[in-house]
Amino acid sequence: MPLSTHSNDLTETKLYLMLKDAKFICQRSELNESLSKILLKYYKKSVKLMGEVKTIFKEYTLHDKTHILNVIDIMGRIIPDKTLEKLNCLEIFFLILSACFHDIGMYIEEQEITELKSSKDFQKSLYDFAHNKSKLSKLRKEIKEIGLDDNKKTEKNNDINLLEEIHLVNFMRGSHGERGVTFLTQNYLQKEDLKIDEVSIIPTLSKICQSHTKSLNDIDLDHHELISTIRVNSIYLGIILRLADILDFDRTRSPPELLDSIQSTRSLEEWNKHISVLGQNISQDNIIFHCECEKPKYQHIIYEFIQIIEQEIVQCKEKCNNFPQDFAYYKLNLPLRIDRSKIKPKDDKYIYRELFIQLNKEQVINLFMGLHTYNHPSLCIRELGQNAIDALTLRRALYQYYDDDEPKLEINFKHVLEEDGTEIVICRDTGIGMSLDEINQFLLVSGNSYYKSYDYKRWKTKFNNKKINCEIIAKFGIGFFSCFMIGDYIKVSTRKDFGPSKGYGEPYVIQIDGSQEIITVSKGDADQKVGTRIEISKREKEIYHHPNWDRIKLEETLNEYFVITEFPINIEVTVPNMEVHKTLEPKFCNFHTLVEETFKRIKTYTFDYKKMHSNLEGEIRTTFLIDEKGIITLRNDEAKIEIEKGSYKMGELRQHDSSFRTCFNGIVVYGAFGRERSQHQRGGSNLFSYPFSSATLNVIGDLQGSLDLNRTGYHRSDYDPKWRRLRNLAFNAYHKMWETIIENEEIKEPEKLWILFIIYKVNPLYFSADTIKSLKFPFIKKGDIKWLKLEEITEFNLCIDKDNWTYRIENDYILKPTLNIEEWQLERDIHINLPEIITKFIKIDFNLEEQLIKVKLNLETPPTIEYSPDHGYFFFVPFNKESILTLEWIKYPPNRFLGVFNSNHPISEIVASINYKPFEKLSKKEKFCSFILSLLDDYSFYKYYINKEEPSNFMKYIGHLYIHLNEIGEDLSVIIPFEIFLNDIGIIEINDDLLRSWQ
Repeated sequence: MPLSTHSNDLTETKLYLMLKDAKFICQRSELNESLSKILLKYYKKSVKLMGEVKTIFKEYTLHDKTHILNVIDIMGRIIPDKTLEKLNCLEIFFLILSACFHDIGMYIEEQEITELKSSKDFQKSLYDFAHNKSKLSKLRKEIKEIGLDDNKKTEKNNDINLLEEIHLVNFMRGSHGERGVTFLTQNYLQKEDLKIDEVSIIPTLSKICQSHTKSLNDIDLDHHELISTIRVNSIYLGIILRLADILDFDRTRSPPELLDSIQSTRSLEEWNKHISVLGQNISQDNIIFHCECEKPKYQHIIYEFIQIIEQEIVQCKEKCNNFPQDFAYYKLNLPLRIDRSKIKPKDDKYIYRELFIQLNKEQVINLFMGLHTYNHPSLCIRELGQNAIDALTLRRALYQYYDDDEPKLEINFKHVLEEDGTEIVICRDTGIGMSLDEINQFLLVSGNSYYKSYDYKRWKTKFNNKKINCEIIAKFGIGFFSCFMIGDYIKVSTRKDFGPSKGYGEPYVIQIDGSQEIITVSKGDADQKVGTRIEISKREKEIYHHPNWDRIKLEETLNEYFVITEFPINIEVTVPNMEVHKTLEPKFCNFHTLVEETFKRIKTYTFDYKKMHSNLEGEIRTTFLIDEKGIITLRNDEAKIEIEKGSYKMGELRQHDSSFRTCFNGIVVYGAFGRERSQHQRGGSNLFSYPFSSATLNVIGDLQGSLDLNRTGYHRSDYDPKWRRLRNLAFNAYHKMWETIIENEEIKEPEKLWILFIIYKVNPLYFSADTIKSLKFPFIKKGDIKWLKLEEITEFNLCIDKDNWTYRIENDYILKPTLNIEEWQLERDIHINLPEIITKFIKIDFNLEEQLIKVKLNLETPPTIEYSPDHGYFFFVPFNKESILTLEWIKYPPNRFLGVFNSNHPISEIVASINYKPFEKLSKKEKFCSFILSLLDDYSFYKYYINKEEPSNFMKYIGHLYIHLNEIGEDLSVIIPFEIFLNDIGIIEINDDLLRSWQ
């Protein structure tokens, strides 16, 4: 498509020729010739006046003859032909004359400039403008410096004059609409040749000219304005003027010879904006600007300007579409989107990208900080480190997959200060790198993560099939933008490794200017290394760098979070007063317990988490006081354990003086920070913790739970099945360690062992059957205590003791804690329930004829305790009657049953099989069975049945779910009906009719 041509004189323009040749509807044909002659006269006057503006304001985009003619040409292109044919002679006249005088308010004489500069309004605005730029006050201060030579003073004064000139342009831009009205009124209101039947056209012309400086909603124009007897749609004329003015966007507005006189960066950018424009195509169907830009920031300026044009077009079209019916022929048919396909880098010097998140740097920081995503700017170091480790993990997996030797895998961090004071942070990894497609799809799009892509999932399946770990942490796709928290300019150099024998990808360099919201991508050097290098710099320079005020905290952050890394992390800080040169070696880092660091007569047990699962690393440590024989004790000559202020105390150490943390791929996501313990060590609550202990649990592979935006599992551990599974694995590991302690230690006093369980938060319910069988339980009768193992019990019955249920054995001895054990049990800590431990080893026999139940010990094949996805622990024990699902437990707290279910019932088997399965992945049948057990574990069901109360909302939901399962053809015949045993009633049946009644 050829570029639009420009007229060299008014007489060549489409509108003028129409006026001269009377190619329009006109009520006053005698006006044609006179109006065309008047136009020539005032066109020449406007050209002369606007030509003087460039000599006064070097900082102002050219608005001379060329601009006037361009506006008139564009008017002729954007008005639809059918509308143009219906315009009258005066409307054509107004269009041309408004193009001539719309910027006349920028004309100013030398004397007026002097008066304006001395006015209070100008001086105040000048001070505000210059104060914000920190320039004017600085220049004036420098001029007063003693010893400044005359040449320097002249230079400083010239700088002040330049500031004043730049500001004068901006000052007048804001008022040139009003100034234009004043100029036209004072100079042309009484001109006879600008009157129609003694009515001056100047008031209407002034309002049309002024309208292009106002918001479209604020313009004071009318559809039906009369000049003598001729109707003029002045609001339509104002719309055409504002669009033609803003669409004059080409090379002719900025003659190259004027560039030498431009001294303002802002104006230089504006000139280059036009210098880059080679031409334009403007028609009813399409608007195209042809631009070649030397630098990406100029291309960005053009795009910003085009967005403004598009907004104007949308608003103007809406205004025209709302014209009354009599004015409906005043149309505007311009496209809503301007074609950007011809805007490109000159000679393909770079690849331009807009910043996809439509936020500036400050808004990005507010987003992260305001939502507590990152509570300190330095945490972007953690983000960079995590991304680097993910890239290294993926590259290592790639080489393991091809059974090839791994390349050197490491991370290098630098924090440096350039000679000019620029602060720079660099993170360089030798990881997998990125291809151009990955840069475009993931790096530069907030919220898109490669690790959610089909390509990664495909490779992960391949890796998993060969049992290669490739689990990563970065899953959100927004962490990279946290770099804006420590800098406003980011340079990323990256090169992809496609694997052994596959070769390397093309090198690329991505430059992100946060202050301008511009991203450019260009080819890197041929010798660029594989991996990714991220350089963050901050334009604003610090006055002085003090370690206490360091925003980056490079060594501290890396040392706190990266505690079990598999790859070395090299740290180099060359900022004065903060120099560091060290390497965080890939090694396991766990704290000793504080008991180990405080006392000498102690014993420590450890347990390796890998014994619980191959994807777990690390250990838990628990320390005890020992006596002179080396046996675990509650006191020795160094310290004793006692109760004080509601907690346990060992010497001066309290039970919460412990260090626990959970890591993913060696990075702390939960709990205590740091490779070494220090008095300044930070830390939060952990997934688990135990008194007088320490633990570091590192999770790799698909055992990792989900993380929130802050890269922690704090808000997810209660409902994420993976976190529940981790917590249960850690809990079981602790109890496995205690089983070793029980096996190895000669603790002859059983009461002391149960007290140790309480102090160290041990729940024997988690012990194996063999360990529980080795324990001695207290059975008491009137103060007499028998310590018995389960195998020593011959008779066994349920009973009530002081409003609590328990078990009675032969000779009426009752299972309950001793007084000494009760003294050690604190309400807020673990309260060992002795009867529940034994319930793990029972079986239930029903005598239906006598409506009785018999509880017996079942030491041969004790069942396991399973964890409900939503509601806690259920006991699955064998019943001698398969159809009975559960029973009402005697004298249990009046809110729920005990949760003893028949392990032989199909519903129990289904629920036991869904352990740790995410709720959203449960089938509807699995959900139904889980809900049934949760309902029967709640005493509200008993109240509903006995008291004939209304079904609860939960019961109604179960009823609707039951009906839905039947409607979709789910076979429920195996699980419905089922029976429940209630103490006061006997057997009741939950059947189809009852379930349907709940809806």
